Amino acid sequence: MNRRHLLGCLVLLAQCVASCFGAEPATARQRPLTIPIVLDAAITSDAAAAPAGQAPALDCLVGCGAALPYAGIAFSPDGATLAVGGSREVLLWDLAGAKLAGRIGAGQIGAMVQAVAFGKDGKTLAVGEGSPYLGGAVRIFDLPAGQVAMTFQEPKGVVYCLALSPDGKLLAAGSQDSAAYVWNLEEKKLVATLKDHTLAVLSVAFSADGKFLVTGSADRSIQTWDTTTWEPSRKKLVLEGPVRRCYHRSYDANRKRHAFAFVVGGSHERSIQVRPDANAEFWELTPKFQLPFGVPLDAVWKPKSEKAYVACTDKTVKVFSTADRRTTPLTTLRGHDDWVYAVAASPDGKRIASAAGDGTVKLWNTADDSLVATLVQPAPGADDWLIVADAGYCTTAKPGAVQWHAVNLKTSPEKLAELQNPDLVRQTLAGTKVPPPKLQ
Repeated sequence: MNRRHLLGCLVLLAQCVASCFGAEPATARQRPLTIPIVLDAAITSDAAAAPAGQAPALDCLVGCGAALPYAGIAFSPDGATLAVGGSREVLLWDLAGAKLAGRIGAGQIGAMVQAVAFGKDGKTLAVGEGSPYLGGAVRIFDLPAGQVAMTFQEPKGVVYCLALSPDGKLLAAGSQDSAAYVWNLEEKKLVATLKDHTLAVLSVAFSADGKFLVTGSADRSIQTWDTTTWEPSRKKLVLEGPVRRCYHRSYDANRKRHAFAFVVGGSHERSIQVRPDANAEFWELTPKFQLPFGVPLDAVWKPKSEKAYVACTDKTVKVFSTADRRTTPLTTLRGHDDWVYAVAASPDGKRIASAAGDGTVKLWNTADDSLVATLVQPAPGADDWLIVADAGYCTTAKPGAVQWHAVNLKTSPEKLAELQNPDLVRQTLAGTKVPPPKLQ
């Protein structure tokens, strides 16, 4: 790596850290949050010939405090709860009940939450936190009480990522201090400190059988570790840019060859790649999925569907297919107003959640990549919450805080008031196709 390339990667990493850690709760400073509503096709078709800027539109308006970036996000094993990590707390969204179920960690978490991971039974939540140059920690919370059951303070830098082994016994974490740590949760102790990277470890992932752990780093490398000996099981793989997310795809025991899927994102290289081991015969023939705009910060990849969802700095989530050789995005998910820091997939693969620096979380339907709902905590550090379904139905802790702005749309306050419908929001989150509101 030349000095210019290295400097670019370091600057990018510093920007991400500064953006994630720079915001603190500031409820006194208000900002308007606008959530565009997808109108009924019958309304929009009537205005198909309307001049630009005169088509009917409807926005949901809510006053918010300072936007706090969300950098850690995870679904519970049953898919009913979504954990979202922010500044010194974690929000627990009850997707089945369409409400904010609770906030945990206040007064117990001392820094920005960068990663969250549910235990195998859904009764615990691992939280990775940290501040640059001030050290990091991993805390295990009992749910739903939200009390700390274990704290691991071995990381000497920000904890950027977490992964649980398939049997739920081991927890791995990647840290800013260039090391990966592994704890045995049953014995409540550190079992391995893995040092083979020179920069922050941004991704950790266990293989499906639990025999290997993969670590990806800002130093552009991927290493694979044998979980019985905690020794490298292969030669380190060096890539074109910082490794934002990596997956262990498969292992051929006869040929002693690993296959990976990973996301590379830096100042020069922005791509998704699915590759076999570095010694594989067809290494150069593996397709590279290029991101034309934005640097990738996170990604989820589903082997069964062969689709990858990539969170980017251009405020979008880009969708790629790794099943064919098409190297451009299938589609681009838009709606956030700031960098998208994290994405997560529901256990059944039907939902993708994205979390951004604008202080919102969005749910997407993977069947057609359409928006399902937007989740908002209007007042940081408080119990206020709002969920807006894509059609416009909403449910909130404070109905009076929501306002509607209609443009070129003949409707009445009474019809707009009917949009506050918790039952239809619950049905929407459950996957039911609800009828669009009759606004005219």
